[in-house]
Amino acid sequence: MYLIDTNTLIDAKNRYYHFDICPGFWKAILTNNNIKTIEMVIQEIKDGKDELKDWIIENEQIIKTKLIEIDNKIQQNFIEIADYVENNLKLPPISEKERFLSKADPWLIATAKEYDYTVVTQEQFINNSKTKKIKIPNICTCFNVKYISLFDLLKQENIQFCLKDDE
Repeated sequence: MYLIDTNTLIDAKNRYYHFDICPGFWKAILTNNNIKTIEMVIQEIKDGKDELKDWIIENEQIIKTKLIEIDNKIQQNFIEIADYVENNLKLPPISEKERFLSKADPWLIATAKEYDYTVVTQEQFINNSKTKKIKIPNICTCFNVKYISLFDLLKQENIQFCLKDDE
């Protein structure tokens, strides 16, 4: 099972799989039962004002079936992640720690940790001493949570896009 990150969907819409050129991508996100997310990711998208927000609203009933609810175990995992971010990360400024902890990312990692899911993110692991931003892969690594890129997800799930015949 996979948990998809907010920025992965935003990046897909903006760069590789715009709704006009690759509707198959968006259909795959909706129909593949192995792709899930959490309510905070959906809310972050709804806070925007673009086609992705419209897509979420249009497909809300299907998307609701893909949401993993936050429970007590996930909350405990979040507390561990927050404690780690607050007390063990030396470089990021306090404002970056607060930004990270206020977003969906730590909840996504906490959920993946609880259910042994894989986080789908376009972020890459960066040595903590070389970045001022907290990256999903860095936190995943600390908590033994698997993560992959969107392209790897498409390969692993054998998701293919076909050109439309113009007959």
